[in-house]
Amino acid sequence: MAPLWKILDFHDLKTSQVPWIQATLPVVEEAYKASQRAAQQFVIDYRHANLPAAPELTALTGTPATTTTESAAAQQAAADFQAHLAAALGGTPSPPSTPGTAAASPENVVPEASPVPEARRAVPKVIEDTPFQTTESTASLLGTGPGEVKKQMPAPEEQAMDAGRVLSSKVAIRIAIDGGRAVVRRAVDLDHEAVGWARVLNVDPCYFCAMLASRGAVYKHTSFTGSNNLFEGEGVAKVHDACRCGLRPVYSHSDTRDPTSEALWEQWKQHSQGLPSKEAIKAFRKNYEVPDVPDAPRIDMHSLLVQRNELLKDGFSADSDQVRWIDQQIARFGAILGNTDVIASTGRAASPARAAKKTAESAADVARRQLPALEKLAESLIARGFSESSPQVQWNRKQIARLKAALK
Repeated sequence: MAPLWKILDFHDLKTSQVPWIQATLPVVEEAYKASQRAAQQFVIDYRHANLPAAPELTALTGTPATTTTESAAAQQAAADFQAHLAAALGGTPSPPSTPGTAAASPENVVPEASPVPEARRAVPKVIEDTPFQTTESTASLLGTGPGEVKKQMPAPEEQAMDAGRVLSSKVAIRIAIDGGRAVVRRAVDLDHEAVGWARVLNVDPCYFCAMLASRGAVYKHTSFTGSNNLFEGEGVAKVHDACRCGLRPVYSHSDTRDPTSEALWEQWKQHSQGLPSKEAIKAFRKNYEVPDVPDAPRIDMHSLLVQRNELLKDGFSADSDQVRWIDQQIARFGAILGNTDVIASTGRAASPARAAKKTAESAADVARRQLPALEKLAESLIARGFSESSPQVQWNRKQIARLKAALK
């Protein structure tokens, strides 16, 4: 936005605002669409993680769902998938495959799915239903850009121009992120599995955003109040200029608040007790403390593998949307660890560069590279309540022990 601001001429705002808005609007629109795409992928991932067996929401993905069943042989291959992954990492397969059956070869574990024909592809409804609002955006940008400069007069040129640049930039941020917020809300509206949505705060939220987030989930019967930089009226999803808060779907009435909003709810109760509405808000604002942001959930490979096996045992095809999503997460995990065998075992070909790197590395080099990530996974499992005797922790401990042995 800053380079485009130079188009605006302080001494001829009326004329120069035309090329300024013509240059600015496409940039803001592209940011809006990028926010839409990011939110779409977020909801797809979040939904799969919370509802692994739910049918694909075609309004969200734009492609028909695939949930066909597969042969018993393919289901057995899935049961042995975890053992193959452990073997690829060089450890002892755990847990073991079903007695009396032969292990499937890695290349047969996750067969590559056929690409979706172009005729079957469609623009996701959540994107189609939440288009960029050209007229409203133009009015907001003009009103807070050159419009703000005019309001500042007869202030000095530098002061007036800075005020317009800052305010219009905040509006542009709000408009851009509205794209993602609109996608989440529309996805919730179209998804019979979703019961509502909840506010997700930025890392340094203002007191009002924090207060709204403390209210917890908003269910489908509650109306959404649009963007307003004065926070007028009610609505947990209300946003202000420069607001970077997001939304997440809620799939259960027990999922009212995440840890951050729960901490804020405790702050609200502590500081507002017994006070009328306006005084309660003032008290919360005075005493509000930015909550600690919890660490992002770490990938739990073992849980992914168990979840994949369960889906296949329930009759989902290896080519189904549900199983393919898990395969994608497993492949990402392999890429994070830099282990080409993990990627190969999920049906993804390793790159020549990565294969060359693996050949050049010694066992100790590989151990030094992989050990920190596995140790963090073990810590995460323990922190989440898994016991030392659980299969998840035991699997991680075996891999850690193997890597430590390679360092000796």
